[in-house]
Amino acid sequence: MKWSTGTDAAVALAMANLLVNEYGLYDEEFLTNRTNGPSLVNPKTKRVIRDAKKGNKALYWDTTDNKAKPYDECTTPALEGEFEVDGVKAKTAFSIFKEHVASYTPDYAEKISTVPADTIRRLAKEFGEAACIGQTVNVDGLEVPYRPAAVDIFSGIARHKHGFVSQWALLQLNTLVGNTFARGGYLGYYTKNAYGFYEGDTDHTWAFDVWEEDGLINDLAMAHGYPANQSHYQKVREMSYTPTTEALEELQPLTMDQHFGYIAQVQPDVYKTKPSEVAFCVASNPLKNWCNHDYQAKVLESFDWIFGMDIYLNDSSYYYDLIIPEPSYLERFDPLPLSFNNHRVPGCPEVPFIVAGRMPIVPAKDDCPSALDTFGALAAKAGKTAEYSGALNDYYRLADAYKLDGQEQITAERVCDAALKSLAGGDRGVEWFRENGVWTRDRKADEVYVFAAGQPGRIPLYFDFMLEAKEKVEAEVAKLGIPWETDDYMPLPEWKPCVDHEIEDPDFDLFPVYWTNAINTDTWQVQNAWINEINELDESCYFLEINSGTAAAKGIASGDKVRLSNRDGDTVEGVAVVTEFVHPECVASVGGHLGGQSDFQPIGNAKGTAVNHLVPAGDPKRMDHLCSGVDQCVRCKLEKIA
Repeated sequence: MKWSTGTDAAVALAMANLLVNEYGLYDEEFLTNRTNGPSLVNPKTKRVIRDAKKGNKALYWDTTDNKAKPYDECTTPALEGEFEVDGVKAKTAFSIFKEHVASYTPDYAEKISTVPADTIRRLAKEFGEAACIGQTVNVDGLEVPYRPAAVDIFSGIARHKHGFVSQWALLQLNTLVGNTFARGGYLGYYTKNAYGFYEGDTDHTWAFDVWEEDGLINDLAMAHGYPANQSHYQKVREMSYTPTTEALEELQPLTMDQHFGYIAQVQPDVYKTKPSEVAFCVASNPLKNWCNHDYQAKVLESFDWIFGMDIYLNDSSYYYDLIIPEPSYLERFDPLPLSFNNHRVPGCPEVPFIVAGRMPIVPAKDDCPSALDTFGALAAKAGKTAEYSGALNDYYRLADAYKLDGQEQITAERVCDAALKSLAGGDRGVEWFRENGVWTRDRKADEVYVFAAGQPGRIPLYFDFMLEAKEKVEAEVAKLGIPWETDDYMPLPEWKPCVDHEIEDPDFDLFPVYWTNAINTDTWQVQNAWINEINELDESCYFLEINSGTAAAKGIASGDKVRLSNRDGDTVEGVAVVTEFVHPECVASVGGHLGGQSDFQPIGNAKGTAVNHLVPAGDPKRMDHLCSGVDQCVRCKLEKIA
């Protein structure tokens, strides 16, 4: 389907309306027993009603004796209805949800997204029917809900104003059909490891716990390191909202990004911040990886000193004061590539847990040390080997028998060997993996389909905690006297327009967008001769893709050189290719950050078009204040120049 950029939430909410209000295609049992849909809500305050004497627990209406009770004392919760609780006419969260999405009709969504109403109707019905609501299947002796339909998203949805809310609206479709932790459904990250990585392993297990006030599942640390238990609900309740970080992370309790740090660094007066003096850039190209390149240049220029580490001298390297080279992945040891993320991959029983290490297959050029080798040498020189050893022991969960002793200088091979032996057991270290490749352990059904196996927990349908966060953020920014938006802190998702949703100037009518194919993700990859060869043979990779109708209206044909410009006067150029696969309002580019200019990357130099240069930076109004994303919806002019 093709829809107008930044309108995903409108389509998703229209689908939700059809599923719950027209087609009746939703999983009532799941919503009742595995979400907070039965929570009783005060319609005036929009807050969940709680029992302060019993742990502040959310109240449900028990149809067994028609009384409001804490959720964990409720035998038969009502999913829908209006009930009087201490003089308040309360409604269940699911009833409020149904009323909320009712205004998102297919016709309304069509006007916003350009997706025909009939298509939205068809998609919603097909999705609901494909979910096989009510069906189960036996997996290794465990009776599991069978829901072979799911909605998945990635970071592109968040790269807009209100991006958090858009992702929420889309993923909530999974909740409605009850496919969470179901066969064929949505598994998410870090579900459970009940048995470690080898027989008898009790040191490497994990499982999410619950936020007791609502019975909602807590999260497991997602980005890096071992999947330790944590709770966003607890964070909202107990954290200090007074900023101590330059990126103002304390005002964004749900984010894991630090993009406000760019504005705080270049324009410290906006948020009354103190700019950093030193930057460390490792395996990155900050000049090209976010927004307008001129603004990113100001970010780099604002530091007194920059230390860089990379396998290439890229566009950003020209701004560094010291550059330490790093060997490629074929030339170095890496303990647990991608940290613990290889264990995080959503897996069904057919996908095992994997322990793997990366080892050199050729000597590093000029005996170049890896990052771990370099940091080990720096720690030794600074007299900090003991402290660095302790950090690595914790990070990789090294077993006592293999822990770094804090005396010997740290090397990548030594850390790799210790990590592999700790996780694979049986003294399986570098030599064993060199011979055998990887260590695997089959996942069990009860580690994947955790709800079917009886693990407690509910999925949030109604985000009551957002209103608590809103109050606390507003109180803090009022004290600080800084601009900050809190409109997206709400209990249910809405569609809200991007900054440039409406066309204000008919000449600037198109959105530059970028997408990622199977082999292009970062600027450095284009320097790979094999990837470059594939890209050059591809009919879209190094071109600007333009809808055939749009191209005809503007007198553009495949092979024409074209220019895209925004209203700030920033421009990029490229070669057009006409296609039916792009929305009429969009001009598409693979990657969006290509077109490298480094003389030290000759293969990738000037290949492709960096459309992200057209995204304005430095304007708080273009920022998503929940997830720290920037609005990449920017209206541009497209014109033929040759």
